[in-house]
Amino acid sequence: MESVVNTIKKLIVREYFYGIFATSLQKSFTEHIPTAGVRFDKKINNFCLDINKDFWMSLEPQHKLGVLKHELLHLAFFHLFEYENYIKKYGMKIVNIAMDLEVNSYIDKSWLPTGAVTCSSISPDLKEKQGTLFYLNYLKNNPNKVPEANHTHSSMENGLEEGNEENNSNDKGKSRKPISQEEKETIKKVAERLLKSSLESISQSTS
Repeated sequence: MESVVNTIKKLIVREYFYGIFATSLQKSFTEHIPTAGVRFDKKINNFCLDINKDFWMSLEPQHKLGVLKHELLHLAFFHLFEYENYIKKYGMKIVNIAMDLEVNSYIDKSWLPTGAVTCSSISPDLKEKQGTLFYLNYLKNNPNKVPEANHTHSSMENGLEEGNEENNSNDKGKSRKPISQEEKETIKKVAERLLKSSLESISQSTS
């Protein structure tokens, strides 16, 4: 975990808001996801950043910065709260790619690992920073543009489901209990609090 902490310190220097935002999350290494992902843990009433250790250690230093910012952007853009509704209409694969297209639009391309999905990798005419819904409709209307692989795909499928990190693995054979709408609103308030706290930290540091 020392490597993650050191990367967060570098992120604070390079992009203060995201670095401070990262310090507010619980962080852990896990074997239950292939790359990285954010989820909510009801036991501690906070969001957790889970990282596959082998994946993390395989990354170049600048790509570690990119992976951290990638996960933080998913949370900052409230993707966990939109995910369930979107996959009902568009399907999991397209939703994953569309959300990654949005977040990767805000990350320095030198920070993205090889194979990361970007607007330019989909089409030279596809503009950045257009929002998830725009990319969802673009991919739905252009199925030939949907890539087979996505090397920055986050594990969001279970981000708002009940249970601990081990129970929220990608084992599709397990039975999971979705949380209620009321609980989702409570969790959303936690996310808003974390974002507000990070913004206040920036304000204090510049005053």
